[in-house]
Amino acid sequence: MTPEKKIVSLKKFLEMDKGEDRLEYFNGEVIYLPSPSVEHQRVLLNIGAELRNYFKGTSCEAFALIDLWLINKENP
Repeated sequence: MTPEKKIVSLKKFLEMDKGEDRLEYFNGEVIYLPSPSVEHQRVLLNIGAELRNYFKGTSCEAFALIDLWLINKENP
């Protein structure tokens, strides 16, 4: 049996997102994200190191963790 989805406002999500849980907000639904596995973090670190070396001496810079907000202005 699939649990019923609970839709919340963006304002409510922003209040919830101040804790330590990793949350994602999509179409009004709050999705709890588990911590990345050790293998995932190892791969991320290796890719980041390669990108850092590739961009060394240029004006570009690689980042590993960035909060990303995508907003559809046509259908808010």
